[in-house]
Amino acid sequence: MKLSEDVEISTRKGMTFAFSHDQNRIVLKASALTGKEAVYINEQLVSEARNIKTHSVHEFTYQGIAYQVGLKVDSILKGKMTCTLNANGHQITSYQLHYHKRKSNKLVELPLIVIGGAAMGIGLSNGIITHWMVIVFIIGTAIWAGLRVKGQWVCTECKPDEELQA
Repeated sequence: MKLSEDVEISTRKGMTFAFSHDQNRIVLKASALTGKEAVYINEQLVSEARNIKTHSVHEFTYQGIAYQVGLKVDSILKGKMTCTLNANGHQITSYQLHYHKRKSNKLVELPLIVIGGAAMGIGLSNGIITHWMVIVFIIGTAIWAGLRVKGQWVCTECKPDEELQA
């Protein structure tokens, strides 16, 4: 899903953040599934790492400029993360992503789950249903609840204060 001209996010392909600096295109590609991160300048690989932490920094020098590309997951549960490009110790730009969940009607959903769970418990204790039926119910409910979570990713580009004042 393309969030902006320079930011793309996908479950299968991961996240892609693209920056422009001094006529160079700097791209960070990161996979949430494998933890692999790679940084390219003008399609040339300059840094690569596998990371399972919530914060990573890639440092490298290109054409005499010391770059840092950082990826920080601010909140896994809320889907908040920031990707920042620094050149010679000065922030060039950053992208902030967060997942905006659509509100759901919990007053209807929760009682249905409780009633279904009670029916499973009563049926299991009376020998009407088997343990496998309860397991299928739990897995089905979890899948249904996961599919019900709808929302969208929101991307905000942040320029440093010095540029905003100029």
